[in-house]
This record gives sequence, structure tokens and C-alpha cells, in this order.
Amino acid sequence: MTPFQLALSKGRDRYNTRFALARYRSRDLSAADFLAHLRDRVGPVVDAAGVDADPVPLTDALVELSLRLAERGWLAEGTPTALAFAALPSVARAAGAAPDRVPAALLTAARHVAAAPVGDVAGWLAAVAEVAAVVPPAEVDLLLGAAAVAAWRHGVALLRRSAVDTMRALPTEVLVRALGSPVSADGVDRMAADPWAAPVGGEPGLLLRGRVGAFTGFGGQFPRPPVVRAVGGRWYAESAGAAWEVAADRYGWDLRQVAAVPEPDGTAVPPVSPVRLGAAGEVTDGRGGVLRLPELADATSVAGVGDTLAITTRYSHRIVFVGRSS
Repeated sequence: MTPFQLALSKGRDRYNTRFALARYRSRDLSAADFLAHLRDRVGPVVDAAGVDADPVPLTDALVELSLRLAERGWLAEGTPTALAFAALPSVARAAGAAPDRVPAALLTAARHVAAAPVGDVAGWLAAVAEVAAVVPPAEVDLLLGAAAVAAWRHGVALLRRSAVDTMRALPTEVLVRALGSPVSADGVDRMAADPWAAPVGGEPGLLLRGRVGAFTGFGGQFPRPPVVRAVGGRWYAESAGAAWEVAADRYGWDLRQVAAVPEPDGTAVPPVSPVRLGAAGEVTDGRGGVLRLPELADATSVAGVGDTLAITTRYSHRIVFVGRSS
């Protein structure tokens, strides 16, 4: 009898009762589909977790989590949580060490990665598997911290600040796997100071770094062309009375709706970006770099953070990012 079969034999009545309750809440819940999920997705995790002596806690956690997801339709083929569940065997031993924490954290994170405009769930799951291969199962905080860094690397730009802090504490072998790249001796410091820096090398100079956002009619966020502001070292966008925090870096971009753009700290002198937008869309970096972008000639707002400008025009629902990297 496998560990999973042992757990089922011990908890069959509880699991049946819990399924009946879930079926009452969600009439579309299929018993056959759920049994197939238990066999194909839950069983392999429990059997690979190294919890032969007591597989019940992990099985309980995975069954409960599965039922909550199934009630919402989040186990359907191709959904982020279904993809993440299929990848759980790669972190099975960590799941066995912290059954109430690891599976739920990774499945939730998969939804956040998928929700990012350029989020790459498959790439993130592959990175988590690489990390789990070198992290001892009991070091759950290390695994989840590295997984968050990998989520940033795979498109969740709003995680950049916390990811940079986490990177400083990661062992080199773990950091390399989370970022999918070797890291130079000064790589973390450069990435902390420069949103366009790479772990090794990068694209130096003054460059058009990206365009962020879109018109709501095309599936975007902005009903009208936005305007941007910089407050406290962060970018914010406003459009039709709504506001968003804006994040952009070499790994992607994201928008998080906020109640309002925060007011600047009246006691602090905001830093002035050396990158400037001049006439006819000419951007200069104060070090001899010049970039001519005629589309920015009629800018409606300009906001600088460090060596990067966020720029909007009345003709576009996109925010243009121009930045200098060393």
C-alpha cells in the first residue's frame, strides 16, 4: 500500500463527507473528475514526499486545497492552479515538511504570476523545481523566498523591491537557479540600483525600455490616455479618476490599482532625474546620451525615478519608459 493509499484508507469517511459538502456548494463538481485529480495529482505528491510514517497531514492539506480550488473551477485543465498542481511533485519533500504552507503558497503564487501582463507560469514553475532540487526540505522560508524571486524574474514586476531584498540573503546556488542566470559579484547591487540591469552584463546606455498599459477597449487598463507621477521612488498612473501603482523593469511590467496616488512627503526633497525630455521628443541622460523619439514631442506628463523616465502623450494609452543603464 502506498503512502497515499494508506492516508485514503484512514480518512475515507472524512474525505467523502468533505466532498459531499463541496458538491452541495458547487453542483457542477464531478466525482469522476475529482477522483482522477486525486489519483493523478495528489497521489504522486504524497508518495514522493517522504512522509511514509504519517502521510495523513499532507493528504488532508492537499485534499482540502483541491476541493476549495475545484469549487471555483480552478482545477480545470490549463488554469494556472492546475499547472501548478501538476508541478507539485518537484517540491513534494518541502510540502511534506510544511503541508499547510508550501502547496497553498505555490498555488496562490501561480495565479499571481499568471495575472501579470507578461507572467510566465511555465517558466516560473521550472525555476521553482530547479530551486527545490538544492534547498533542504525543512528550509521552507528559503524555498518560498527563492520562489518569490523567480516570480519576479518571470514577470511579476511589482515584486522587484522585496525580491532584491530577498536576493541578498539567498545562497549563490539558490539565487542562480531562481534567476536562471549566473550572477556577477556586483550583480545584486546593480540590480537593486538599476531596474534595467541584468545579473551579468545587460544593455547599457540610454534606450527605449518598454511601453506599459493599454486602452480598456483592447483589454487594457486605461479608459483614457493616462498621466504619470513619481512619489517616493515609485511611479503612479491616473486615468478617468482611477489610479494605479506602476512597476517596470527588465523582467516585465505590472499595474496595481490603488485608491489614490499618495501625497508626497512635504519634508523630503524629491530627487531630480538626470534623464530629461526636451523639445521634439529628444531624451538626454546628462552624460552625452541622446535618444530621439518624435512620438514623445507632445508629452502630457513626465515622471522620473533614478535614471528612468515614464512619459505619456495625449495620443496613446501606453506609458513609455526610457532609461539609462550602466
